[in-house]
Amino acid sequence: MKAKDRSAILGKHVATELGVTFNNVRRHFRRGTLTGFETGKVLWIYADSLEAFKAQRPRPGRPTGLLSTTPPKNRALNSKYFRGTKKRKTKADKLAAAEEERRYQREYHRKRRATKTPAD
Repeated sequence: MKAKDRSAILGKHVATELGVTFNNVRRHFRRGTLTGFETGKVLWIYADSLEAFKAQRPRPGRPTGLLSTTPPKNRALNSKYFRGTKKRKTKADKLAAAEEERRYQREYHRKRRATKTPAD
């Protein structure tokens, strides 16, 4: 297929279709993940390249199934409970530190919610 036979879309329109900025589209063009051509300062992206990019692009947002109800172990181990101590961390100490971290997080969020003002 010749390059003349391929349909191209303006870079600004590609950005709005993907929901990203024009600079992001230009970055993908320069990396080669989107193919097209430039005429002066105007960027054109081939339609088939855009469709292939959308097919292989990961979905936006956080991947599902990764949230846990327990705090990360390293966060509990580095909490205030163990700072400055030289004692050995037993399993009971780790569980106590994790519980303290949960209490701290709950209290922090409770205070944040209390200080928010309702939108008018």
